[in-house]
Amino acid sequence: MKQKWYQIQIIPNDKQQENVPSEMEKSLIEELFDLAEKYYEKDVDKYEISYKKRDHDSRYLFKLSNSGTYSDKISSLVLLVQNSPLHSLKYLRLLNNMIKLPNRRISLMVIEVMRELYITELLPPNRKLRTFVQQPELPFLYDYYTRNIIAQPTNGKSLVKKTVPTKLTQETFESLLSILYFEHCLKRDVFSSFSLKLLTNFSSDQIQACKSAALLTLTQLLEYSPEGELSFLRCLVDKLADPDTKNGGLAAQCIRRVVTRHPNMKPAVLKEIKTLVFAKLLTNWNNKPSSREDTQGKIRERAILRIVTFVRSSFIMADKVKDSSLALEMVRMFFAIFKELLKRGEKNYPPKLMNSLFLGVNRAFPYLDPNDFSYGEIVQEIHIFFELANKMEFNNSIEILIFLYQVIFSEENESSQISNEDLNARYYKCLYRKVLDPQFKVSFKQDKLFNLLYKAIQRDTDLNRIKSFFKRLLTLCLSSPVPFTCGTLVILYEALEKLSSSQTASISHEDIFFPSRRCLTPDSDPVNDAAIVVPGGEKGIKKFDFGARDPRFAGDFEYFYEFYPLIKHFHPTVSLYANQLLVGKKLTYHGDPIRSFSLSNFLENFILKNPKSLSTTKHDDDATQETNATLADRIRMTKKSKRIKSFTNAPQAKRNKTSNEEARKPTDNDADDRIKTIFKSSSRKVMSFKKLSKIDFADDFVTGINKNNSKNKNKRRNSKSSFAKSSDTD
Repeated sequence: MKQKWYQIQIIPNDKQQENVPSEMEKSLIEELFDLAEKYYEKDVDKYEISYKKRDHDSRYLFKLSNSGTYSDKISSLVLLVQNSPLHSLKYLRLLNNMIKLPNRRISLMVIEVMRELYITELLPPNRKLRTFVQQPELPFLYDYYTRNIIAQPTNGKSLVKKTVPTKLTQETFESLLSILYFEHCLKRDVFSSFSLKLLTNFSSDQIQACKSAALLTLTQLLEYSPEGELSFLRCLVDKLADPDTKNGGLAAQCIRRVVTRHPNMKPAVLKEIKTLVFAKLLTNWNNKPSSREDTQGKIRERAILRIVTFVRSSFIMADKVKDSSLALEMVRMFFAIFKELLKRGEKNYPPKLMNSLFLGVNRAFPYLDPNDFSYGEIVQEIHIFFELANKMEFNNSIEILIFLYQVIFSEENESSQISNEDLNARYYKCLYRKVLDPQFKVSFKQDKLFNLLYKAIQRDTDLNRIKSFFKRLLTLCLSSPVPFTCGTLVILYEALEKLSSSQTASISHEDIFFPSRRCLTPDSDPVNDAAIVVPGGEKGIKKFDFGARDPRFAGDFEYFYEFYPLIKHFHPTVSLYANQLLVGKKLTYHGDPIRSFSLSNFLENFILKNPKSLSTTKHDDDATQETNATLADRIRMTKKSKRIKSFTNAPQAKRNKTSNEEARKPTDNDADDRIKTIFKSSSRKVMSFKKLSKIDFADDFVTGINKNNSKNKNKRRNSKSSFAKSSDTD
C-alpha cells in the first residue's frame, strides 16, 4: 500500500517536542521558513523534470493541464495530484481557481473532485494540519540550522539545548523542511481558500444543487478529519435556521450523520445550537408575536421548532452516567425556550413547539443526576404547568402531565421534607379531569394516557380515589368502541395486580368492587348479585357524583353497576374481560388491545386468511395413484375415468333433464363437472379455469372450444353460400 505524505516519519515520536521552546528566535524561524520554501521549489522542479522524462503519457498530462477543455483539465490535474501529493500545490491552486468560474456545472465538478482528494490523499484523519511554527520537528531543525549552517549563535549563547540525541544529515534536513512547508501552505493557503468558498459562497447560493453539494462536502470533511471542524460545524448549525425547509432538513441530516459517527462531538454541537437559538432567534422575539402579517416571526418559530425536534430526536442517551451532563444541558435549553414562550402571552403559545419542548424534556428527564439538577426550582413554579395542563389541548397536556408525574413522584422529591400531599391531590385531580376529554378516545396519544393512568393508579393509596378512577373509566367504556373498552379493562386489571402486591397499601379487587359482603350468600353469584344493583335502588346506597372535580369526594359507593352492560356486551372479548375483572380471575393478554381489536386489524386478518380448499370426489385408491404418478400418467388416468363416468351417468342425466330440469341438483361427488359447465360457455375463461380447477379437464376444454370455433366457421360459410345463390337467382 502506498504511504501517505503525512505518514512519513523522519524523527521518532519519543524524540519530538510538542511545545516550541521559548529560546527560539523569531528571526531565525523566518529564515528557516524562507529556506524551506527554496528547498520545496527546488524539489518540485526536480520532480517535474523527472516525471516528464518518463513516457509520452506523463508529458500529455502536463499538456492537458495547461490547454484543453475544462473536463480534461480537471481530470489531468487530479491525476497529477494523486501521483505525488507533496508536489501538487500548484495544481491544487489551479483547481481552487476553477471554483470561481461562473459555470456552476464545472464548479460542482471541481468541488466533488476536491472533496475526494482531501479525503483520500491530503488530509490526515486523526489530527489537524499544522503550521510551520506548530511542527514538533522544528526544534531539531532549528538546532541543525544553528549548529551547521550558522557559524556562531547570536550573543555567544547556545540557543537550544545541547542534549539533542538526533543527528540529521543535509538531505534529511532539506526533505523535512519541504514537507513542513507543504503542510503549512496546504493549511493556510489551499484548504483555507477552498473551505472559505464553500462556507461563504456555495452554502448560501441561490441554486439548490450548489447548497446541497456544499453541505454534503462539509459533512464528509467533518466525518473524516478534524481540520476546520469549528467553522464547518457552525455553518451546518446555522443552516438549521434556514427559511427554506429543504436546506434546514438537509442540515439536520448532515449534523445527525456527524454526531452518529463521532458521539464525542455532541456537547460541542449542542453548545453551537444554544448559541444560535439564544443569540439570533430569540433576540426581541417576545416583543413580536407571530401573526398573519409577521412572516419573520413565523420563520423564527419554524426554525426553533426544527431545532428542538432535531435535538430531542438526535441526542439519544444510552448511558445515564455518561450522558447526564448532556441531558442537563438539554433540559435547561428547553426550559429557557419555554420561559421565552411564556413572555409572549397566553394567546401566542405555538402548540407544536410546546409539544416538542415537553417531548424533549420527558425524553431527557430520566437521565438527569439529582445532584446536578434541583427539583425545588420546578416545584416553586409548578402551578404554571398545572394551569397549562388544564388549558391546553389534549396532546400537549398529556406531555405536561407526564412531566409533572416525573417531577412529583421522583425519588429526590419524595425523600425531601416538603409536603407532597397537596401536589399529589392536585395532580390526581388534573388527571381525573383529563379522562373526560373528548379527544381521549380518538387521539394518537391515547396509549400514553393509558400508561400514565396505570402508573398513577398503582402508586395511589387512597381507596376512594382509586374507586372513582375505576368508576369513571368503566362509565366511559359504556359508550366507547371495542378497542378502547378492551384497553381500559386490561389497564384496570394490571393496576389491580400492582395494588394487590404493593407493600404500602395492599388493595384487592374485593376491596374495590365488593367492600361490603353482607348482601351476598355463599351460594350467590357476585356478578348477578353485586354488580347489577343500580344506585338508588336500595336504601342506604350512596350515589356516585359523576361530575365531581376531586375524585376523593365523588361518593362513597359500593356497587359498580357498569359491569352489567359490559358483561352482556355483544363482543365476546369485552364480556370475557369484564367478567374476569369483576370476579378476580387472571386476565392474560400480552398484545396491544387498542391495535389488536381495531377494525383495520380485523380486516387484515380476514383478508390474509387462507381460503378453503375445494372438495374433491376422487376415490382413495385413485388419489394415492395420482400422488405417486407423473403428470402424463395422471392426465391419462383422468381421461380414462372421465370416459367411464360419461358412459355410466349419461342415461341418468338424460332422464333428469327430461323429467324436471329446474329441480335437478348437481351431485356432490361431481364438483369438477360443475366447474366445467360454468366455464364452458366462454372461451375467455379457459386460463382462469386452469388456475382455479385441476389440470385434468384442460385438454377437453381446448378441444371443445376448437369444435365450437369450427362449427361457427361452417355456419358462416353456409350463410355466404346461401347469400351467393340468392344473388344469382335475383
